[in-house]
Amino acid sequence: MKYIYYRLKSLVNDKVMLFWTLLFPLILSLLFQALLKDVYDTSKFQTIPIGIIETKAYQEDTQFQMILELMQDEYELITMTLSSDQAELRHMLENNEIVAIIEKGEEIKLIVDSNSIEVTIVSAIMDSYIQQSSTITRLIEKSDSIPLEELLKNIDFSNSYFGETEQWKYSLYVIHIYTVLAMVCLFGAHWGVKSTEYLQANLSPVGIRINLAPISKLRLILTDVSLVFVCTSVENIVLFGFLKYILKVDFGQHTALIIAVTIAGSLLSISLGYLAGVVMKANKGMREMVVTATTLIFSFLSGMQRAEIKYFIERNLPILAYLNPAALITDSYYVTYYYSDVSKVYTNIALLLTYALIASFIAYRRVRKLSYDSI
Repeated sequence: MKYIYYRLKSLVNDKVMLFWTLLFPLILSLLFQALLKDVYDTSKFQTIPIGIIETKAYQEDTQFQMILELMQDEYELITMTLSSDQAELRHMLENNEIVAIIEKGEEIKLIVDSNSIEVTIVSAIMDSYIQQSSTITRLIEKSDSIPLEELLKNIDFSNSYFGETEQWKYSLYVIHIYTVLAMVCLFGAHWGVKSTEYLQANLSPVGIRINLAPISKLRLILTDVSLVFVCTSVENIVLFGFLKYILKVDFGQHTALIIAVTIAGSLLSISLGYLAGVVMKANKGMREMVVTATTLIFSFLSGMQRAEIKYFIERNLPILAYLNPAALITDSYYVTYYYSDVSKVYTNIALLLTYALIASFIAYRRVRKLSYDSI
């Protein structure tokens, strides 16, 4: 009990850590709110010019044609240039007359020449169509008597980019907000690194006393991880409440899944922190610097600084998206808000917990093997 009291007191009194793991994310959220929300208000953009290659598959896919026409005529989101000459469309793309080319074959292929907000929106439209296409097909099969255009207009696209302007204009902004939540989850690694100082006799006086005491290391580690987890959970709750009730960020209807993702992400970050603390032989400052740099790199690759990075990674380096914990966390938040099918979230949670178990196992093995010539 004395150890628990001491550790809780040390966690609460660590003002530097509390600033970087709680106050800094709150300040960052305010900055995103002030600077980025209006920047990504797509109602301020002109319609997006895109090219459509008139392939045989496109000409036969009436459903896909109807969707694009709705995007052009109903929502005034895109303007289409149709051509069977791919070279002509590529020339237009190179001269910035269009921002993307859509080629419909067995799959939908998006050809772009650069990353931009407009490209990201077009990419999201295609992602949403693919996500919704099976639902649309089933409805068409069951509703032969209803005209296709009328049927498409009555489909509930409220959780996708096909919905009201107020729905899809918000998407790029919330990617930044989600990365702040992911970053706070990953900052649990700093608490993990610091906790290893209390478990190693060569790093702190507390570590000397602990290693001399007849206490099971497994029990000690589990107690310490639990305390750190409680601390990071309180920080996540404070940030989540601040975003939801103060900044009025809409997190959708899947609150339980968001909590589950946050818990899994926090457990992984704490485990990675413990692993870094027992594996790295560098001094305290260097260990924390490496953890901070790694956290910021993960956050950058998940779209914190530029939302387009998220889509670039998913298209070109998908394996990196599955290995990056920040990407798994932000992607899960994103799916719970925009898609009706949330099965991908369960996969992401499973991956986060698997990585956490692997990191924890390696860290525990290293701690058990620690020995000292003299204490």
